[in-house]
Amino acid sequence: MLIYFLTSLYLWLTTQREEPSLTILSAKGRHPVVSTNANGDVDVVYGLGNLIYYTQSHDNGQTYAPAEVVDTLPNLFLVAGRRPQVASNHRVALILALNQAGNIFAYVKDKKSGQWTKRIRVSDQPDVAKEGFVSLAPGPGNLFYAVWNDLRGNAQNKVVGARSLDGGKTWSANQVLYESPDGSICPCCSPAIAIAGKHVYITFRNALAGNRDIYLLTSSDGGQRFDQPQKLGLGSWKLDGCPMDGGGVSVAKPGHVVTAWRRENRIYKAEPGKPEQELAKGGKNITVASNTLGDYVIWQADGKIWGITPKQRMPVAIGTGAFPRVAALPQGAICVWESDSGVLATILH
Repeated sequence: MLIYFLTSLYLWLTTQREEPSLTILSAKGRHPVVSTNANGDVDVVYGLGNLIYYTQSHDNGQTYAPAEVVDTLPNLFLVAGRRPQVASNHRVALILALNQAGNIFAYVKDKKSGQWTKRIRVSDQPDVAKEGFVSLAPGPGNLFYAVWNDLRGNAQNKVVGARSLDGGKTWSANQVLYESPDGSICPCCSPAIAIAGKHVYITFRNALAGNRDIYLLTSSDGGQRFDQPQKLGLGSWKLDGCPMDGGGVSVAKPGHVVTAWRRENRIYKAEPGKPEQELAKGGKNITVASNTLGDYVIWQADGKIWGITPKQRMPVAIGTGAFPRVAALPQGAICVWESDSGVLATILH
């Protein structure tokens, strides 16, 4: 009887979890993206029509400033995961946004003055980012690195990147990081990027030998040069088409890289050079964040946002909606997504 009682108590304790409290950042708005930094800042960008909105928190997501309009960008890309991106450090908040012609623009907010710059062009050739996907990450000092799908040269999508050393005010010449020998990378899947020290990690979905698998590009010099791409996971996805799902990459410290992505109807997590770990069946729009506690993998399925955290190893529903994004906090993570109620945020522990 005692053994039965203790077993039942253990099962009850391990299945209990605190329901996350939801914060409505906007009653309207679409496709939010969240970024965090070591100073306790949480930066959120989202769109509505052609408007780019931004809000911030200085207390790790407990409270937020009123949202402000950064710009009205004609024909703003804001559909099917195509959306503005945000990243920050203690000096600046940086937003990247695309128009539907395929041009990438940056906006820089000086955190001391609170002032935004006017549009700064990032893509150095016109109309080359027509798929509308760009990802952004901050590095040491005032480094930021951007990566996107790009048609330059031969009208085939390839991985292209650029870096800024002054907080997004000026950008390097765009660099082609990878071209598929079969023609195009998977065009409708977004790349993802994470930076730790001088190490830059970029994931993208390749189109190679009939397979649509996730690959990793790595730089050890702040994004000046990249190694040859490395396929992630042991399996492959034979597919004649684009799944429109790029996955995510996160790094809590140099050398500990975690990726999360979809293959067929399953969600996987993988580290470079190691077998993939199946997390769930069904789902899409995967996003991942990591800290010293572990990994936070979030995705959408059946109209809900699902997640696995260091404390919750089985998938649990976080809320209702679509297009989630997650970023790490010192003792947890913050997740944002769009829903019928607007732009929502919650803190995960």
